[in-house]
Amino acid sequence: MKILISASLYTPHISGLTNSMRNLSEHLAANGYEITVLAAQHNRTLAQNENIRGVRVIRIPYVFKISKGFFMPGFIIAVYKAIKANDQIIINLPQFEGFIVAIIGKIMKKKVHSIYVCDVTMQGGVITKLIERLLRVNNMITLRLSDSIITLTKDFAESQAMPVHDHKKVRVIGPVIIEPKIRELSQKKLFKKFEKGEALVIGFLGRISSEKGIEYLLQTIPILQKKLDKDFIIVLAGPEKIIGERLYQRKIAKALEIHKEYVKQIGEITDEDLGAFYSLLDVLVLPSVNSTEVFGMVQVEAMLCGTPVVASDLPGVRTVVQQTGMGEIAKLRNAKDLAAKIVEVIKYRKSYLKRQKEVKTIYASTKIVEAYQELLGK
Repeated sequence: MKILISASLYTPHISGLTNSMRNLSEHLAANGYEITVLAAQHNRTLAQNENIRGVRVIRIPYVFKISKGFFMPGFIIAVYKAIKANDQIIINLPQFEGFIVAIIGKIMKKKVHSIYVCDVTMQGGVITKLIERLLRVNNMITLRLSDSIITLTKDFAESQAMPVHDHKKVRVIGPVIIEPKIRELSQKKLFKKFEKGEALVIGFLGRISSEKGIEYLLQTIPILQKKLDKDFIIVLAGPEKIIGERLYQRKIAKALEIHKEYVKQIGEITDEDLGAFYSLLDVLVLPSVNSTEVFGMVQVEAMLCGTPVVASDLPGVRTVVQQTGMGEIAKLRNAKDLAAKIVEVIKYRKSYLKRQKEVKTIYASTKIVEAYQELLGK
């Protein structure tokens, strides 16, 4: 069976949105589906047509960028050709152009499935907010035209952030998460980067973007100085230059300068080094602040590597800790509570690790692939 997946961005772009779609695409391809991914050519050095680990990737060139999106004159023609060549369509939302894919798909009588990964909240002025509203309208049109709607957690599906008019269409299917390998050479390399000595390591992995709530993690530093009986460092890993996040990045840069003695930025982490990164942490923190974050794959990856988590009390995000018991949930936008939960996890760290085996069972990739096979047919 031939499946077209429409996504705003695809690998090598790094985000939870693109990583989850990459994992799903490759697992479906490994299970006998012919997968084609249609996405923007976000970097002009990338090939417009290539095969990546069994997945055909078609990237559409853009003329210019609009906030976090792209103006692609060739999009409609590319979509028409791709839909004609495939049996079913999966649209990865949020996606500004997703409604076009859904409309053409329905006209051509193809089954349309939408994965509503998250909401989008943008930082900026009137124009930015207008784009945000337009994106939400487009997403709602796409969802109305979809034969089925997939969301990552029941918690998010039942929240007010989920813009669905017909809940009978909704299926809860988690993301495909690959267990990171812990490599000794990577551990040694990262240990030098951390410059940690005997200090406790509090980690964050993600983009420097407004939904991540990094400012609240940095605000815990004065509190942790008083509450922890050992030296500590906060290690920030992940892409630093993100489309549409310039104002937020300036804000975080100022805070980093104030707390530079306690913070270490190490940039992007490769897949090869990912397991080693998690294994060197005493705790991973996910202090997200809005529904642009609705799961947080990094939580599961960290737990699989033996690292407990502190996550925000957001629909979907809190689900991982609730299901596994391998961490604590912190109040939203509350540095004091976030610090208290970090201290608690560090203090009683061994007790949280007892649930590590259950994490593997709950988030087994075979379960996720089987759920999609049931949805798509074999």
